[in-house]
Amino acid sequence: MIQYYNAPDLISEIVSRQIKDFQDFLVRGKGEDEEIKLILDGKPDQKLDENPGAISGDCTEGQPLPFDDPTIPVFNVKVFDSKQRHIGNIYLLNTTEMGAGQNVWHLDAIQIPEGRIEWDDAIPQLIRSLGEEAKKKNVKLITVNDEKHLISNYDYISDAVFKYLNRNDEGEGDVYLNIPDVDRAYSSFQCKGAGLVVWENPDKTMLI
Repeated sequence: MIQYYNAPDLISEIVSRQIKDFQDFLVRGKGEDEEIKLILDGKPDQKLDENPGAISGDCTEGQPLPFDDPTIPVFNVKVFDSKQRHIGNIYLLNTTEMGAGQNVWHLDAIQIPEGRIEWDDAIPQLIRSLGEEAKKKNVKLITVNDEKHLISNYDYISDAVFKYLNRNDEGEGDVYLNIPDVDRAYSSFQCKGAGLVVWENPDKTMLI
């Protein structure tokens, strides 16, 4: 009985342990061979997760995603620069592929208002960094929204993701995902159910 009533806390603890710290990575900046170091941190932080939209400049400002709801495994992956300044966020939902049940990390929005970065170079590095962590957690896929304008509020990020995927138009999604319902007190997920695959786990033997 105790375990039953503590189930939300248990789920939160397990999923929190899955995310932890992401890797640092260097991206090329605009200018004379300028390099910018970005640090991704997925650990829950009550203060920084309370209203991340204020930093990102997105529509969740004042009404965030349910980062404090232990029954919904969504995480605000904080993006810091080399001076430890919080410059943006990536909203990551730990979900499953519909019908298959395999773990998926869905990037519901990549909200980093930093135009100095060469995003055509940064997006592949970002996906590789996330992919290295995803492999450790037996995650099958990393996905983004299938509608370009829902990938990010910032065109330079959405355009770079489509360039990375070698896509010119939206078309249909690659996979369908289980997207949880959200209480009205929070913002809803951008994803309407379909996602585009930006990374797939190369180790097929793990995914059983």
